[in-house]
Amino acid sequence: MSAEIQAEPSRCEGEVLLTRAQAARRIGVSVSTIRRMEGAELEPVLVDGKHLFHLPEVDRYRRVTDGELAARAFQMFNDGRCVIDVVIELQEPPERIEKLHERWCHHTGSTVVLGFDGKSLDRVCKDIGPLTPKLLRECIMLAAYFDENRARLAEAMKYG
Repeated sequence: MSAEIQAEPSRCEGEVLLTRAQAARRIGVSVSTIRRMEGAELEPVLVDGKHLFHLPEVDRYRRVTDGELAARAFQMFNDGRCVIDVVIELQEPPERIEKLHERWCHHTGSTVVLGFDGKSLDRVCKDIGPLTPKLLRECIMLAAYFDENRARLAEAMKYG
C-alpha cells in the first residue's frame, strides 16, 4: 500500500508518525502544501524511503474546528471557569468566547450575575470558599441591590 493512501499512522519507537497525506488531512491542507512546509515548518523523518512526520509537530498547525472549540469552552464553563480564563487558555478572541458563553447560558438555563464592578459572581466570591445555597442567595441579593441602585451608588462614589 502506498504511503500516501495509508489509512493508519505508523509507529516508530512508540512515536506516532504520519504520511504526507495523513498530515495534510489532519491540518486541513493539500499534500503539496505539506511538501512546501517540509524543511521549514515541518521536519520529515525518512523511514523506508517515506517522508513521515511526528504527530505533535503536525498538530502545531492543526486548526481547531468550531465544534471542538465549543466543546472545550463549554466544558470549561461547566467547570466554573469565567470568559476571561477561557479566552486565555484557548487563545481565542473575547468576542468569540463571549458568543459561546451566551450559547452555553442559553442551553443550560444559566444566568450570569455580575457584581458592581462587572466581575462574574464566581470571581467576586472566589476567596469565600464553597458556594453554598445560602451564600449564593446572599450574593444574588447583593448583586440585585447593586443593580437596582447602580446610578445612586455611582453618584455617591463621585463624592466619596
